[in-house]
Amino acid sequence: MANDKAVAHELLSDLAYNAGKRYEDFSASTDRIAEYGLLALVGGVAAKKLGLLALAGAFVLKFAKIIIFAVVGFGAAVMNFFRRKPRNDNAGGPA
Repeated sequence: MANDKAVAHELLSDLAYNAGKRYEDFSASTDRIAEYGLLALVGGVAAKKLGLLALAGAFVLKFAKIIIFAVVGFGAAVMNFFRRKPRNDNAGGPA
């Protein structure tokens, strides 16, 4: 692990950014792109999450309708089965 840290520190020390493009060079009075970009990023992520939640909610609602119809249908079939009158096979007399 110590060897990997040394290599990582060496690689990081070789990084250099152009003058005026560093984080320290940000000026709120002149640089509106960075501020707008961050707001757009946060808003886009929120919209995406809300969209996915709405899509998941719609899917659950459709699935819930199918389950409700299946349960009602199954209940009706069970009630119909138990409400049947017993068949009388001896109605015609002995064979």
